[in-house]
Amino acid sequence: MYVKDFMDPVSIVALNHERIRDICLKFSQIADEEIPVVDDKNRLLGVISKTNLFKKIHYLDSLDNGLNDLIEELQPSDITYENSTIYNNSPKCPWVINDDDILVGKLSFSRIKHDYNVYTFHEIELDFKKWLSGPIGSFFLLILESSYDGVWISDSVGNTLYVNSAYERMSGFSREIVLNKNMKEFVEKNVCEQSAVLLAIEQKKTITITHKYITGISALATANPVLDENGNILSVICNVRDLSKLLKLKKELAIARQYSAKYCSELMEYRQQLQKEFNFKSESIRTVLNLAEKAALFDSTVLILGETGVGKEVLAKFIHTHSPRKNGPFIKINCAAIPHELAESEFFGYVRGSFTGANLQGKPGIFELANTGTLFLDEISECPLGIQAKLLRVLQDKEIFKLGDKKPIKVDVRVVAATNRNLAELVQQKRFREDLYYRLSVIPITIPPLKDRKEDILSLTYHFLEQLNIRYKKKKAISSKVINVFCNYHWPGNVRELENLMEYLFVISSDEIILENIPHQLLIDSALATKPSGYLKQSLEQFEKRIIASTIEDNGSVRKTAKALGIDPATLSRKIKKYQITVDEDELL
Repeated sequence: MYVKDFMDPVSIVALNHERIRDICLKFSQIADEEIPVVDDKNRLLGVISKTNLFKKIHYLDSLDNGLNDLIEELQPSDITYENSTIYNNSPKCPWVINDDDILVGKLSFSRIKHDYNVYTFHEIELDFKKWLSGPIGSFFLLILESSYDGVWISDSVGNTLYVNSAYERMSGFSREIVLNKNMKEFVEKNVCEQSAVLLAIEQKKTITITHKYITGISALATANPVLDENGNILSVICNVRDLSKLLKLKKELAIARQYSAKYCSELMEYRQQLQKEFNFKSESIRTVLNLAEKAALFDSTVLILGETGVGKEVLAKFIHTHSPRKNGPFIKINCAAIPHELAESEFFGYVRGSFTGANLQGKPGIFELANTGTLFLDEISECPLGIQAKLLRVLQDKEIFKLGDKKPIKVDVRVVAATNRNLAELVQQKRFREDLYYRLSVIPITIPPLKDRKEDILSLTYHFLEQLNIRYKKKKAISSKVINVFCNYHWPGNVRELENLMEYLFVISSDEIILENIPHQLLIDSALATKPSGYLKQSLEQFEKRIIASTIEDNGSVRKTAKALGIDPATLSRKIKKYQITVDEDELL
């Protein structure tokens, strides 16, 4: 058999350009007595022995010195080649090279001894105390003492060799008390119920247990046995981790999770309340409200854009009630409703005697009234150009000048503006100041028209019906056919038109809002929106046929149907025949 058959991989090597400090660290990681030294091409140059290192390290100026003085060169007779055969003589050198002097492995003497029973070697008992007093041990001690976890090191039978300061802090025992004591003594004296170290020695495997010390600290002790090549225990290293802070963090995490669940529940309730308040189902309105909610937290000016009746004022109130200014006033003004000659006094107020007919006590403007709150400027596009310049100055300087007064007044107002017109086009037409436009549209929010979010029509319809039933103490319903008409209608007046129409239908209907209650023009517009095939005449005929059939179904007879439609029964009979509408004999009466 060949040397390579009894070869193990080399775990640690020293490069010839490394420092002594690096070698000390490497020796602290292995139990070997020597480390091979190689060059950059992994060619074996020699070895550094632990004994030689200990002898010379005391005479060195610095651990940062090179390795030249420590490298022991190998004689040709000491070199072991991988293709050499194993005879009754044990190779002298454990480091194996190939024909190119490349280090390829380490000879396992234990495997040779097991197979041939001709080699013997003695295990070196590590004198831990002496090792700790050496330069490598001192460096190793610095690492252990800086550890936040407690460290307990024993020999192969459980005698305490070392404990660090973290263990002293957690256990309440000074190292003078525990050093050189066997762990069995602590168990026998009921200092601890069981020992992870003793269990690790007994079972020859890593053991983890929990323990509570006299300090009240709960700890997790993990004992790991250090074994030699034959599986014999050399020592046991026990890591002790303070569980008190971990348990505290676990408790804090549980509390945080409870709060998280609570906040999630509150957020869900808030969203449900928000949905109930605005009665929407569409994702587009959810996006609008999310943006408005974010904008509400800041004092940036908001420009709400949208067609007439989409709910711009409702959104402005939402921003105010969800802002830090919610306890302040919410002042709204329609810029289109203010006469141009009174615009300045309405916006900024005036002092006594500033003009003929002025109030003797003077008058505060809307900015003063909205101080510490929110000012909603609806139809801002209709604001006179002369006022626009002064409005811009107020937004920039946060102060106003009353009409007839030269003393500025500081104001703290958050401005939300709205318009149903295209301000960018008005700027191009020189009918709106460009600088004011950019000042107002820091956060633009566009509310989509109702025709583009038909999923909201149903929820809004039932919302308005519920409000009317509560207000007038009724229990009226609405026909599903009416809902279908609503969904096909284009709603040029948006939500306001739907709200007003619902009130009209509620007033004129009996117990249920039915198709016959709807204005004819709305029915026609709704029918045309379904885009039936053919020309206008055919479309109207199809619509008329659907109306007649539906009304007969609701009223049950031709006579009642004719009365409901406002036409003569004979005319209705002709149309029934013309459109080939199926009518039961009972319904002809």
